[in-house]
Amino acid sequence: MGNCLYRYSIGNRRRRSIVDFKRVSIIFLITFFVLNIFLGTTYLQGQRSQKLSDLGDLAQIEERLAEENIKYDGSFSTKSLEAYYLSGVSSDLASLTLDGMALYTQNDLNGKSVTRDLSVLPDLIFNEADLVKQTSNFLASDNGVAFGEEYDYRKKLNGSNLSLYYTQDYQGIPFYDEGGSVTVNYQKVQEIPRKYQLTSLTQTHIANIEELREKQNVISEQEAIATLYVNSKLPERSKIQDRILAYTHIFSVDEKNIYLPVWFIWVKTSDDKVQIEKVNAFSNTIITTNVSDVTTN
Repeated sequence: MGNCLYRYSIGNRRRRSIVDFKRVSIIFLITFFVLNIFLGTTYLQGQRSQKLSDLGDLAQIEERLAEENIKYDGSFSTKSLEAYYLSGVSSDLASLTLDGMALYTQNDLNGKSVTRDLSVLPDLIFNEADLVKQTSNFLASDNGVAFGEEYDYRKKLNGSNLSLYYTQDYQGIPFYDEGGSVTVNYQKVQEIPRKYQLTSLTQTHIANIEELREKQNVISEQEAIATLYVNSKLPERSKIQDRILAYTHIFSVDEKNIYLPVWFIWVKTSDDKVQIEKVNAFSNTIITTNVSDVTTN
């Protein structure tokens, strides 16, 4: 009887292993099938959009911008970096913060986004000059957040005037979307000398980051600007503000998120609206949505 149960247990484990292997294989195939569809769609969009050849010499882009009174700070980098198609999964942060759940609020059913009340914690009041450094130290400390050492401050991506924005990165290129970030809110508590208190934070995290294809070259910042120009995405008398290359989520397959390198470019129009333009850094095509991402100043 004991031998029968043992053989049954071994057989059952083998069947589960086979089922798990088949499931992983199916997910793998679906991921690459969907990715190839995306690549094909991107190619067709690129065929329909205007090309840099319409501009002529790429070096003329700065002259063209000046002619239309489009301003910008500094110069546009011509350096081409390398990046990947990546996959990752959203961490269940709620299960990792049980010890301090009195301070946490779960923002979604799966616990993939959590908010923490910091106003009740001591020693989180910092001078203005030390605010970023001390906040970074706090996040990476034992009393900070899970995976705190994986997040870096992103000045260019910081939105609100009363928050600090941190993200994960992969080989030096940050993530910029709803995942892989910590937003820390603060308030002024003293005028002279100016001091701020951290009040709350919201965190998401990307785990199990994997490369789906070999490393590829991406377009330069200058090429991204030129693509926006020839496709009429830079209005006359506008100002090109921050520009950054970042990974962003494009689609999901069975809880695996797929990420693509994208140039994010902030453009302030003559009526003080800021629009965020996005250029696929692999195909050099504009990523469009039904409604442009626009914020008022």
